[in-house]
Amino acid sequence: MSHVERFQHLKIQLEAIKWATNNFSVDNCIGKGGFGNVYKGELVHSTGTIGYIDPVYQLTGLLTKESDIYSFGVVLFEVLCGRLCFGNENLRPLVGLVLEYYEENKISELVFSNIKDETNISSLTLFVEIAYKCLRRESEERPLATQIVSTLERALDIQEKADAKAGGILIVKVLGKNLIGCSNPYLVLYIKDRDPLQNIKTTAKYNEASVEWNEEFSLYVKDLDAQNLYILVNSMVSVNDHRRLGLGIMNLKNLTPRIPLICDLNVNGRHGDYIAELKVELFYKPTNIEDVISLVPKAPIGTPKDGGLLIIIIHNAFLYNEIDQARSSVSLLFGSELRKTQSMMNTNRPMWLREFTFMLEQPPTDENLHFEVINHYSGKEKGSMGFIDISLVDVVNKKWTNEFYKLEGDYILDHPYKSNYLRVELQWRTYE
Repeated sequence: MSHVERFQHLKIQLEAIKWATNNFSVDNCIGKGGFGNVYKGELVHSTGTIGYIDPVYQLTGLLTKESDIYSFGVVLFEVLCGRLCFGNENLRPLVGLVLEYYEENKISELVFSNIKDETNISSLTLFVEIAYKCLRRESEERPLATQIVSTLERALDIQEKADAKAGGILIVKVLGKNLIGCSNPYLVLYIKDRDPLQNIKTTAKYNEASVEWNEEFSLYVKDLDAQNLYILVNSMVSVNDHRRLGLGIMNLKNLTPRIPLICDLNVNGRHGDYIAELKVELFYKPTNIEDVISLVPKAPIGTPKDGGLLIIIIHNAFLYNEIDQARSSVSLLFGSELRKTQSMMNTNRPMWLREFTFMLEQPPTDENLHFEVINHYSGKEKGSMGFIDISLVDVVNKKWTNEFYKLEGDYILDHPYKSNYLRVELQWRTYE
């Protein structure tokens, strides 16, 4: 769109200028400028501008508050339809189209496509009905300004609630702040009952008391009213040993869709002691799970034509563990390939967020993944917390899965009333 076209809606009709200046009368000339004479005059209110004029005003010349209501109705439909009220040689005037399409029950055909796709039907209906009432021929049938405001507020409330329950992308930017006594800290972000995207772990900061990450992450939210944002503070003791330090919880219920929010979040340790204060910026954009899945990137150039890239992300586990200080890790066996995560200390809710990739010549529809959760006891032998075998045919068909799996094995049989769970995300990326 050209620079001029972007501001077409701001132009003033020549007829309105001529009327305001008494047809450029000498009496209204106040001097000369770089482009010629300069005139004074008072422009007519929108009720007297072509396209916005109240029909009653046109007939009687009487300007009333109902004339303003009519003009406002025109503006509402301009917003809804994404165009100006007056036409050109290619467009019919908007008001005539609105009246015709409304009476024929096909007003939705005039609504701007982006608005139609993103707006709840109940909210849209309220908006259309109050805007149409503003355009009624008889001025006494038009709504009061207070009724218009009340209806639009209800439409907005319905839309916000629909946005919250429809699901969407929560963009979280961790700005940083103070962490007390945290050695080599990093953060893990997730949503309760979550379907996380990639990249929900910050980089580790080494030997910094006041930390600034300035890192951005995207998480899928199913229900804004019912879910919370969780931020874990972990410490990297060594490359293979990580320790959980504390947890901060942020309620998303009061987050307004499409409006950024910057806030401070306190993080407390396992015994309620203060660990850190974080500053985060949140932005929520309603969408649906299909759009989230479409965000999964394609395989890189060089991927076999008939094959693809298998991404395995070991997220976290819920473990029944009688030994509080045990360290937990996960081993992954795929074919003859053995991979392992780092161990997590000081928690029965370890979160590894370890990613493994395999470039394959063919889709692995006949193959399985074998996962086993291992506990490393101080001064004792390793112990299995359970295992799970996952078929890959599902992820090849769906392209993306992210689920909790209940572990099996002798440990589970020895503790029949306790269950251990492992969360694994799988992606199958093809080049085409």
